[in-house]
Amino acid sequence: MPARKERRPSCRTTSRTPIRSLIEGSAISEGSRHERREGNDPVRRGFFRFLAVTAFLLGVSGTSLAADQKEREFQECPECPVMVGIPAGAFAMGSPATEKGRYATEGPQHAVSLKAFALGKYAVTSEQFLTFLKETGYQPSACNPTLDMGWHSPGRGRAFPPYEADLPRWPAVCLDWRDAQRYIGWLNDKVRLAHPATARAQGPYRLPTEAEWEYA
Repeated sequence: MPARKERRPSCRTTSRTPIRSLIEGSAISEGSRHERREGNDPVRRGFFRFLAVTAFLLGVSGTSLAADQKEREFQECPECPVMVGIPAGAFAMGSPATEKGRYATEGPQHAVSLKAFALGKYAVTSEQFLTFLKETGYQPSACNPTLDMGWHSPGRGRAFPPYEADLPRWPAVCLDWRDAQRYIGWLNDKVRLAHPATARAQGPYRLPTEAEWEYA
């Protein structure tokens, strides 16, 4: 989740939006089309958008990735998300104390170095998550938005999927951290089956860190 709270992209936007146009948001999706804003920890609120995979599976630990984005994209199994390799590097995390309108939680600004990793190119879609539900029979939690700083989300206790129509390519929302972890575990099992000789015992997929999200 970014240290800075900026305007989120509309959930009406198709999930097939390149990652660079989504970096204003959070590593966790900010809810349905009705949502305005929630101040709680996004991981606890639950609306995850992206998965990350370590450089181990890319085979580029500590090295530069290809300059062409297409050469850095990969998909490890039919159910897996399209991933984009992010080269190793360093950046200044947080906002400078002189920035106008800065939140106290955005600092102090500090240098962060990251190894190469990969990030999901698109938001996790309802269609992708429904595939997981149908195969496993897992029952996700219903979202329960709360009021914060004058922003609100009409409707409480909505269950996945919360939309009025079948929109398989919309972002998957109304999911909490536990739902995300179960989905990630299912993906890791898929990768181990598809690549038994190379997949790690614990599986490669996880939620990205705050630093990885800001850097990407």
